Amino acid sequence: MAIAEVLTETADTEALNLKDIADVIFTLSIDLHQQFDQEIWLEQCQQQRSYHNDLHVNSAVTAAKRLVTAAVDKGIDPLGILEELQKWNADENNQEIQPSELADLFIIAFSLHDLGNIMNELFEFHQNGYQAKGAEARSAAIAKTLLSEYVDEEIIAFIQHLILETTYQDTKNLPFAQVMRVIDQIGSIFLTEDQILESQLGLLDEMRQEQKQTPTIDPHHFFNFLRQRSTELMTDQEVKEVIKIWDKELPKEKSPQDWKSHKNNYQVKES
Repeated sequence: MAIAEVLTETADTEALNLKDIADVIFTLSIDLHQQFDQEIWLEQCQQQRSYHNDLHVNSAVTAAKRLVTAAVDKGIDPLGILEELQKWNADENNQEIQPSELADLFIIAFSLHDLGNIMNELFEFHQNGYQAKGAEARSAAIAKTLLSEYVDEEIIAFIQHLILETTYQDTKNLPFAQVMRVIDQIGSIFLTEDQILESQLGLLDEMRQEQKQTPTIDPHHFFNFLRQRSTELMTDQEVKEVIKIWDKELPKEKSPQDWKSHKNNYQVKES
């Protein structure tokens, strides 16, 4: 599979610039996620709700564009994206990335970041449903295959780095670690609008299908994830500035009464 397969017959692939590639990759990713949900998740697995789907990808891309645009064009940069870029460029092993390239590179990274949840490195859909284990590494490998004919290896390395920094835990404090997790784990949920609860229940369905058992969670943390994870990844001031860029507000804290009706979807984790 290559980018050219989703271009029109009249497209001049040799003339593609970074924005063109970002647009094509985004469209391709959305199509693949929708195809997976229809052919595998709905028809084979008999599941309807999901989390790592086209809505999640679209919301993550939107959240990324808003943060990067605010930083590059307006100088509003609560998560220090431009400082992280300086760190990346200061490493002699890395190709220098221009601020003007960041938005398109983030779009490409977030368009591709969850393809590993739905397919392997050979672009074959997972037949048993979403697969979270090892998904980031698969997504990074998929990115290299898709982009190798159109983007320099050094640019691909940057995109792969961004994708790998969407893992839940940050152990190395590498460049862009915070912003990638904030966008993937918080922004993507914020910008799903009224689908927040539906996506949370969809994640439980994905976990149940992959683990072959009812998932065990801390319901207070799980159903208050936006509030909980925001404070884990950001300072209070950063939270205020980031959600202002997204034009959002933190949701009110949910109580046991709010998630009581969903108790059949999970087991309570022992404290």
